[in-house]
Amino acid sequence: LLVDPHSAEAITGALLSLLAEKGQWSECRRNGLRNIHRFSWPHHCRLYLSHVAAYCDHPSPHQRLRVPGVPSASASMNGDESLSDSLRGLSLHISVDASNDLNAGDSAAVIMDALRRRPATDRRGGSGRALGFAPGRRQSLLVVAVDCYGDDGKPDVEQLKKAIEAAMSAGDGAGGRQGYVLSTGMTIPETAETLKACGADPAGFDALICSSGAEICYPWKELTADEEYNGHVAFRWPGDHVKAAVPRLGRADDALASDLAVDASACSVHCHAYAATDASKVRKVDSIRQQLRMRGFRCNLVYTRACTRLNVIPLSASRPRALRYLSIQWGIDLSKVAVLVGEAGDTDREKLLPGLHRTLILPGMVSRGSEQLVRGEDGYATQDVVAMDSPNIATLAEGQALSELLKAM
Repeated sequence: LLVDPHSAEAITGALLSLLAEKGQWSECRRNGLRNIHRFSWPHHCRLYLSHVAAYCDHPSPHQRLRVPGVPSASASMNGDESLSDSLRGLSLHISVDASNDLNAGDSAAVIMDALRRRPATDRRGGSGRALGFAPGRRQSLLVVAVDCYGDDGKPDVEQLKKAIEAAMSAGDGAGGRQGYVLSTGMTIPETAETLKACGADPAGFDALICSSGAEICYPWKELTADEEYNGHVAFRWPGDHVKAAVPRLGRADDALASDLAVDASACSVHCHAYAATDASKVRKVDSIRQQLRMRGFRCNLVYTRACTRLNVIPLSASRPRALRYLSIQWGIDLSKVAVLVGEAGDTDREKLLPGLHRTLILPGMVSRGSEQLVRGEDGYATQDVVAMDSPNIATLAEGQALSELLKAM
């Protein structure tokens, strides 16, 4: 029955006709039971993804968008469902090893047989890791996000070495199923140099999240930024338009031009870095962000290296989002990711605490943080936005092994 949804009289008449005619009621009831799955939320999601995938480019196999299959309950509802609807749940990227001759007698049978086998193949492949993950088939990740810096802003090699050794020892018995990621506010060359100073091989890490989440590199492959991630975070990035505005808006009223100046050696395509000589001469993150938004610039701002550097990165870039990107790329659930942080750190540390992942706080690792420049005294505290009593957040006790705490969580 077709009725005008804006006409109460038409709806009333249609309902009365259904109640008066038993045959029409039975037919509508049968059609409704057969096609109700087309109006469900899963069907809406499959239809939406099918339209999105039609306009997506897939530069690499692990970037392909897969539309979830039709639930078995709805598929077995009735056998006379149309062929187009039954094939809607199949993957949008179908490869059939058949002859290119469309006039071949067996081509139709080969294609239909491949379509029937495809859902089972997709289910078997879904449990494996994504393609292009060279270090191995990781099942969990251990992320070192301890911001160890001295008062001068230089990396505290001794403390960072302790954090890395604790992380490596916690995953010794994993048999290669444990991956390691280092997340930092330093650039890629600075991170590699610091790791070598710690006596650690950069290639021992599956990924390096650098420049406060603006870049990701895979040191086992090469020390260059991931181009796909760069394209992911480039959305609405103002680029050089915001570069000159930040020093002017970020300095305090009595500050000099040298108190917040561009650090060209630490800049990259999606990270504008500024050297801060005195924390009392620069504005806090919330104040600078507000001034930038009033001018139409939306960015993430992170003070790092013990308040001596300000990183301005795209709104789509951050250390938590970079971690989520790796989780999706490698097919590792966030609940199997553990993040190691210090009691203090960069101004984005509070964003690393909550989430589906497990957060382990290592006391005594960070001597100087940058969190004093997050917001003003009249702003909210970290405890107001982060549930520190969450079961996913734990603090390592004195004398306790990190592996024991991981098992307990």
